[in-house]
Amino acid sequence: MRPTVRWLLVLAAGCVPFACEDKPKPVKAEPRVEAIQGAVMPPAAIEMPEPVIAYAMTGDLQRLVANLENLASRTAPVPTGAIGAHITEGLLNMGLKDTAAVRLDLPAGLLLLDPQKHKMPMLMALSVASSERFLEALKPVWTYKQAAGGVHELLRHDVDTQDVFSKGAKALSDRPPSTLFVRFSRGVAYLAIERQVLELGSAFLESRLVAGAPQSGGVLAVGLANLRKSFAPQLAALPMMIDKQLRVSLGQRPDVRDPELALWMTRRMLDKSFALLGQTRQLSTALDLSAKRALIHLSLSAERDSSLARFLASQDRDSRIGLDAYLPPGGFLSMAANVQWMLVEQDLLAFAQELSERLAGPEGADGGAADGGEQSSRRLVDAIRKMITALGDELALTEDIGPDMAMKWVQVIALRDETAARESLDALVSLGDELMGAMDSAMTMGASFEGPRQLEPQGAVGLQAFEIRFQLAALPEQQAAWIRKMYGGDSLKMAYAIFDKKLALSMGRDAETELRALIDRLQTGKTGGIPDSALYKSAAGDLAPKAREAGCYVMLSFGRVLALSVASTFATMGDQAPRTAIPDIHSGFFLEIRSDHEEQIEASLRLPAEHLTEMGEIIALLARISVTPPQPRD
Repeated sequence: MRPTVRWLLVLAAGCVPFACEDKPKPVKAEPRVEAIQGAVMPPAAIEMPEPVIAYAMTGDLQRLVANLENLASRTAPVPTGAIGAHITEGLLNMGLKDTAAVRLDLPAGLLLLDPQKHKMPMLMALSVASSERFLEALKPVWTYKQAAGGVHELLRHDVDTQDVFSKGAKALSDRPPSTLFVRFSRGVAYLAIERQVLELGSAFLESRLVAGAPQSGGVLAVGLANLRKSFAPQLAALPMMIDKQLRVSLGQRPDVRDPELALWMTRRMLDKSFALLGQTRQLSTALDLSAKRALIHLSLSAERDSSLARFLASQDRDSRIGLDAYLPPGGFLSMAANVQWMLVEQDLLAFAQELSERLAGPEGADGGAADGGEQSSRRLVDAIRKMITALGDELALTEDIGPDMAMKWVQVIALRDETAARESLDALVSLGDELMGAMDSAMTMGASFEGPRQLEPQGAVGLQAFEIRFQLAALPEQQAAWIRKMYGGDSLKMAYAIFDKKLALSMGRDAETELRALIDRLQTGKTGGIPDSALYKSAAGDLAPKAREAGCYVMLSFGRVLALSVASTFATMGDQAPRTAIPDIHSGFFLEIRSDHEEQIEASLRLPAEHLTEMGEIIALLARISVTPPQPRD
């Protein structure tokens, strides 16, 4: 080998180690916050730090918006990308000249701190392509000031943004510049207008994102304990403000004949709502979207050792819903529930006592209801107490209005004690005239009670019927005609029977016929009913497997309600009604409520894409009718 070549080889071999040392070492990629796959559920209750009021997050904002646009477009025309365009516009308004510096397909979040302590209490978390690219995208709208303790501080003067992007511009005013504080961690930028908000909230929000932002939706959690503490003075004054506004509003409504009674009822509901708020530790929600449906979950976590917690802990979690299988399918409203009546007995009796006293009439000299009113009040409360002891834990009902506008209500309730139930119903029916007379002052139209009367028995089962007759002359003629069409006259007909530890009840034009059909199904075990109907299966969908194990479910077809409204309008128009077929409705919305865990109650609302489409068809029909004058029929 030539000497020159030999030396070149030796030199090359000797340079290899040096070349390796000069070569940059591979940089280990910084870990990113990852979204979680699977079902989207409300966040578990946790102890939120005192400044934190609420937080929200999603694992893929891009997908969430796309699914939301897809579902919304089934009911109303929503251009593709309409919602996403607002997000892009928001990023531009924030001052980003390169919106791709933000990764909308990765986790994002919001945090709200106590607004009583912070002028700008919001903290935002956005996944970014890189910290360098994000900071560069903020220029020239934002100018870099400094970095300290891992926090970047930027300034923004009052300038014309478009002018800045094109050629640069001077400040339009002498106002102090806005500030933006940014912290980066795991591929996420945490942004706040106040440095203290960033320092107090970013670690907590990061812990929530790391715990898991859902890829197929979004979640929100509100720390009600911190909220109550922050807004204690306002919450204390709120009932009085609402009471004052209600008193003025009810006094101006001609359809409310007894404002004091209406005010008392409303105030009682508000008191219960505030009591529930005071015993709830955290409210959590989740939005789970797909091409087939929207699922909205809600979870309430009770404060430990509260009466709400004790109530939830006492629930019977082994009960199953079964009576709905005997009810006629197809109603626009259906409901089934397991209710532990004994847990709410005292509250119901207190309500009945006060209501009966208010309905009984003017006070006597001793402060009680005058004359026979006090006795009627006592009889009413005794009847309700006896009924509570008689009731079993399950009930189911359905309501429908047919094409001819006839109303149908069918209900079945489980009983513990048939004798107590009969005695209670007999007492309530005997008080019918007095109750109608007492309620007359609170109703726009007067009403009277007729009955009871015995119907022909069905085998060994005795049937009874009664009616509530309305004084329709007090109503506008069109409204009176609509009521007559719905009820088959000027009275609401009711029929009931007690047998086999069950109370069967029906109301409407064909109350007796519907009651006899229900008795037959219950006695022969002819199931099917609501759970086997196409409407139930479409509405419940992926909630169906466990819906009848829940404490309660409600199915409501808004499409059928709209269709019934259209049909009612057409009926009043007679020959002037449009020659347009009303779309068939085969689906609805579905709500289930359960308490699978002590100190927690959950609810899930399902909005099927099929029903959103049906509603869109009805809304489009209404729009066509409103712009097309009705034509007389040939």
